[in-house]
Amino acid sequence: MKIHFHKAARLGELVVSAIFNKAAARVLPDRENEAKKRGERVMRSLQIGILFLLLTQLFACGQVVGWPSADRTAPTVSSTTPVNSATGVAFNASISATFSEAMDPLTITPATFTLLDGTTPVSGAVSYVGVTATFDPTDNLDPDTTYTARIGNTVTDQAGNAMAVDYVWSFTTGTTQDATPPRVSSTTPVNNATDVAFNAPIAATFSEAMDPLTITTATFTLLDGTTPVPGAVIYVGVTAIFTPTISLHSSTLYTATITSGVKDLAGNAMVEDYVWSFTTGTIPDTTPPRVSSTTPLNNATDVAFNAPIAATFSEAMNPLTISTATFTLLDGTIPVSGAVIYVGVTAIFTPIINLNPNTLYTATITSGVTDLAGNAMVEDYVWSFTTGTAPDTTPPRVSSTTPVNGATAVAFNTSISATFSEAMNPLTITTATFTLLDGPTPVSGTVSYVGVTATFDPTDNLDPDTTYTARIGNTVTDQAGNAMTVDYVWSFTTGTAPDTTPPRVSSTTPANGEVAVAFNAHITATFSKVMNPLTITTATFTLLDGPTPVLGAVTYIGVTAIFTPTTSLDPDTQYTATIASTVTDLAGNAMVEDYVWTFTTGPVPDTQRPSVTFTVPTDDATGAATDGNITAVFSEAMNPLTITTVNFTVQQGDTPVAGAVTYANVTATFNPTSALAANTTYSATITTAARDLAGNSLVRNFVWNFRTGATSDTTRPTVISTIPGDEATDVVLDTNVSATFNEAMDSLTLTTATFTLFDGTTPIEGTVTQTGNTVIFNPASDLDSDTEYTAAITNEATDLAGNALAENYVWSFTTGTALDPIAPTVILTNPDDLATDVPVDATVNATFSEAMGPLTITTATFKVAGPDATEVMGTVFYDMPSMIGAFTPEDDLLPDTTYTATITIGAMDLAGSALEADYVWSFSTGATPSGLMPVDLGTLSTFVAVAGAGLTNSNSSGATTLNGDVGLSPTATCLGDGSPCTLTNPVINGTLYANDPEGVAAQAKVDLTAAYVDATSRPVGTTVNDVSGMVLLPGVYTSDSTMSIAVGGTVTLDGQGDANAVWIFQIGSSLTVNNDAQVLLINGAKAKNVFWAIFASSTLGSNVSFQGSVLAGAANSVGTDSVVVGRLLCTTGQITLLSNTITLPPL
Repeated sequence: MKIHFHKAARLGELVVSAIFNKAAARVLPDRENEAKKRGERVMRSLQIGILFLLLTQLFACGQVVGWPSADRTAPTVSSTTPVNSATGVAFNASISATFSEAMDPLTITPATFTLLDGTTPVSGAVSYVGVTATFDPTDNLDPDTTYTARIGNTVTDQAGNAMAVDYVWSFTTGTTQDATPPRVSSTTPVNNATDVAFNAPIAATFSEAMDPLTITTATFTLLDGTTPVPGAVIYVGVTAIFTPTISLHSSTLYTATITSGVKDLAGNAMVEDYVWSFTTGTIPDTTPPRVSSTTPLNNATDVAFNAPIAATFSEAMNPLTISTATFTLLDGTIPVSGAVIYVGVTAIFTPIINLNPNTLYTATITSGVTDLAGNAMVEDYVWSFTTGTAPDTTPPRVSSTTPVNGATAVAFNTSISATFSEAMNPLTITTATFTLLDGPTPVSGTVSYVGVTATFDPTDNLDPDTTYTARIGNTVTDQAGNAMTVDYVWSFTTGTAPDTTPPRVSSTTPANGEVAVAFNAHITATFSKVMNPLTITTATFTLLDGPTPVLGAVTYIGVTAIFTPTTSLDPDTQYTATIASTVTDLAGNAMVEDYVWTFTTGPVPDTQRPSVTFTVPTDDATGAATDGNITAVFSEAMNPLTITTVNFTVQQGDTPVAGAVTYANVTATFNPTSALAANTTYSATITTAARDLAGNSLVRNFVWNFRTGATSDTTRPTVISTIPGDEATDVVLDTNVSATFNEAMDSLTLTTATFTLFDGTTPIEGTVTQTGNTVIFNPASDLDSDTEYTAAITNEATDLAGNALAENYVWSFTTGTALDPIAPTVILTNPDDLATDVPVDATVNATFSEAMGPLTITTATFKVAGPDATEVMGTVFYDMPSMIGAFTPEDDLLPDTTYTATITIGAMDLAGSALEADYVWSFSTGATPSGLMPVDLGTLSTFVAVAGAGLTNSNSSGATTLNGDVGLSPTATCLGDGSPCTLTNPVINGTLYANDPEGVAAQAKVDLTAAYVDATSRPVGTTVNDVSGMVLLPGVYTSDSTMSIAVGGTVTLDGQGDANAVWIFQIGSSLTVNNDAQVLLINGAKAKNVFWAIFASSTLGSNVSFQGSVLAGAANSVGTDSVVVGRLLCTTGQITLLSNTITLPPL
């Protein structure tokens, strides 16, 4: 039998009454009245005592239900406006405090909520609504004055519990009043959302704290067609919530409105009503919310002691449940006092005073927090971090934007986003600080913030073919209160089409099927385009150990999502990662299907520090394009959150260069806001704050210098080789597919959307990675045998200056029947093993037996060490066509010293087969440098043709294509089949400088003369005349008269495995290359390092394949259908072309 509370109480009364009646019968009549009164007192005492004993026994037997649980929790102040220690506060604003729970309004009075100017009380009125108390001064506050607000500990909650102590905070007014109208910054659901859960409330987040008295069911309404929806409205922090009395109808369009009757704390009303619509789905929201990420991360160290603590949720939460009762911070077992605010999907705990340095803290989000549908977290979320010794005083910066500055043909249905260099205060990221203008006209929209990314979502599609200007105001602050130094402004122009392309996962770390993965590493997925950060959460990016979910945090930056396990993974264990198809891009397009991949951990953690493998431009490079981006390629995947404008900087002297920083695959890219100055030296730096996915930092700052040339880069990139080659047969089934370009490419433009592989009309699933000038498609599974495949790179792929491929590049190959059975080997080194007298400025090169995976040939797998195993610092570049890896020391090697070079088993071929053992060799340096350096071309580096007397072309056998700049001076004549040059006669995939007023062509002529002098002033070399059939090693070759290659002849230039080998031909008269002849480069020889210095003219016959830069005193002529990889440069004469292709040599 179960006895309810009220029945148990009645039973107690009956028992006590019976006892009392028996006792009263024995009382004498003369004392009846006195005894009666005494008996009543006894009865009450007995009732209480016996009732307590009775119910104690009944509860012990589990027989009583419905006993009300008493609220004995003391209320706290969760947040205030202004915040503690705020400065520059508007002197006409009210002051508010938000509590952790509903309070007894009778205790919220001018006696318990006070404001002091020094020791002088400030007169004002106090109101209370929801969970917010507001103090409204009778008169404006004084400017530049510090005030102290106090909530006395006599205020109580609705159960009568008082605050434990007074809550006191201070702020300082500024010199201006608040006259800015508030705005709606974001809503849940967003405008035009579909499939909305029908049991969820509706929320609107404002750009500033509002007057709660103005947030009511009269100013926040919801309509089903024209029928008002009954409900309740609450306001907390900066968020208003409309909770329908009953669940909404399914599959129904609703319209929500915030009227202009709402006001901020200074009394400013919204300019106009804010209206948005959404459509419900067919199912309720029953999914528990999760914490997606935190700042600081779990186990973070050296955390700034003045920064707040933040937690980002997987969905919009009920702000009433986010308070100092549910978001706590402990120093050991001691609670840390602070305030809690909630905005968007982020809760922030701000300690009242700075944290202690060098101290371990533990933060907790309890399971008492709920989402807007009332779903609670499954369990408490706990994380720890350790403070450092310094505060955060670094101003935040905008690291990157989408679209980028100057972008054109932007989809008109996309949102606009800005990624910051660090976590920001979400309260400062609003429609007031993130704006978009169409000319002078503001664009209506909402602003959301998650992780380190702010997103502006226009209410309606943008106009096509229109230039827009976006701005992040310098009033936005990081979580430590540091503001941006200046406004960040960028512009872009829309195109004529919307974005309807679903996003894809382009690559992952670890890769699918990877083994021996470090168990302390993070998991990442890189997308084909920028995504909506609100959709990248622990609900959409999951990790499983068998069927068991792995706890962790998810962050998103740029195009990369990162899953950080709460604790290290188990060694020797297979894990499965999934990106759900519900993630969307900025245009709202969802992935077509879930993306799933697996990997297996190994027995050891990752403690290897990352390094910069190579850069573009290279260290000490000259002639860099003024409009090119600067990139650094790392030895391993990095944590994108550490690759920012704070950690990747470019300077001209002491002046910082403004720009944006992006990261994809293993490449960080710095995109200057405006073109660099011509003929100017710049310095780039990657700091030790850059870390890999296991948290290992660079050993030291990586610094390199380069000098710009006189011109921008307008030359379109080209594909110079592929693996497998076009029409290749018997291709191994486990191969990757790669393409190498003639220059470094923009990694953000090489994705699974721009690099595809098809079996007939069926797309092959896979991932795309890119490093330098090589891009690789890795199929998700082995290819089918005896099958023809077609690979394509679209003309959306661009170089670092934004130049796109002229057209799609397509090639085909046919598989065989077998996997790749052969492990790669090192077949040649330069220097040789045990070589002596090696120049101190030499590069160290290794040639492989087959094409290798460029991402596996890095400073982590190619090492050089000196005496006592001291590691030599340097960069590594892998050249796909020659299959040579080159290690370039940062400084000259020591003279007369023995060095050891090692290629580790981490080096793998395109099928994933590794070297069977480390390859090790040694060499000893001499006392001098090599002495033979490439000819200095100056500004000629971007020119494919320069002439003093013009250029003539005939397309008699097909269109001539010049892949590079063309300079004509002083004669500017450019003729195509007798008429002035057109876009197609010849095709110039670059810029034509025809005696231009800026003098670019004239400067190129000056540099041509200097280059000719440089080449011919080198010491006379080996005498040669007819070089047909010769194999020439690097060096200088001289002819006092003519030099030639016979009909059908071949001259072979053998680099002997040295990727920096140089050939200089000094020709006293003319060069003649007869029909069908060729210049062949082997073993690492590169066209960029071959120079033909000719006193008179060069004549190339028909069907010639020529390599190198021609520096002629007179003229250059090329026969029909000949191809030149190099340059045709002549001082006084003209260039004559006949259906040729002239391409700048690859870097």
